[in-house]
Amino acid sequence: MGAHRVDVTVESGALANPDYASTFAVTASQSDARSAEQWIRDTFEGAPRAVRSFVVIGWRYLLGLQLGPPRSPAHVLGWKIVASSPDSIVLEVRSALVTACKVLRVESSRVVTTTFVRYERRAGRAVWSALAPVHHRTEPYLLGRAAINQQGRDR
Repeated sequence: MGAHRVDVTVESGALANPDYASTFAVTASQSDARSAEQWIRDTFEGAPRAVRSFVVIGWRYLLGLQLGPPRSPAHVLGWKIVASSPDSIVLEVRSALVTACKVLRVESSRVVTTTFVRYERRAGRAVWSALAPVHHRTEPYLLGRAAINQQGRDR
């Protein structure tokens, strides 16, 4: 049960005027009662240490994202929580190159995460274009892993 790419929809509270957006979804088990914040924390903070380090290095050193504290109630792996409800959460982070936003929604039978990126400088487009293929592999992997790990706990 892996995550897969789906069509991007307009998100309430998401980044205004994005230059890039991608959405991935995964089927959630009927017994999964996690909130949106629990889902996004399991997805990113619950990733294997090597993968988590790889992602953070890319965010910090390639995109130059100004990450907050990695373990904080106000941040998820350094991304600031800007809005949260049981069914959705919005994270945001900035750099000189890009502003990025992640929105995760818990729906009745699936969990959907969308990443929005706005280029703040021309170099932002070039750097993101080089990193987008990595994003297209890591994001669904991490979301799918969070779903599978919960199913294992449900058994």
